[in-house]
Amino acid sequence: MSPHVFQIFTSGFPLDFSIMLVLKAKQRFSRVPVFTIYSSQSEDSLVVYVGSELAVVYQDESTIDDNMISFDANINDLKWHRIGLSIKGDSI
Repeated sequence: MSPHVFQIFTSGFPLDFSIMLVLKAKQRFSRVPVFTIYSSQSEDSLVVYVGSELAVVYQDESTIDDNMISFDANINDLKWHRIGLSIKGDSI
């Protein structure tokens, strides 16, 4: 892995950021991860799932359990989709 990857967020991961996805499923599926950020302990910190629902799962230092936020957005129709998620502090 390039050493530049570790220098991107020198002050820590930002509280406010956006994720843009453009995707098309080749087959139907219930829910699969398409974007994952891992902590320095190699644990999932943020995961975006797509399928019959759109879901975001996150975990931070203040929570023991994962937190899941689900959206009523079924992209399991074999068509192209553009998905934009914005995270600002504790809102998504």
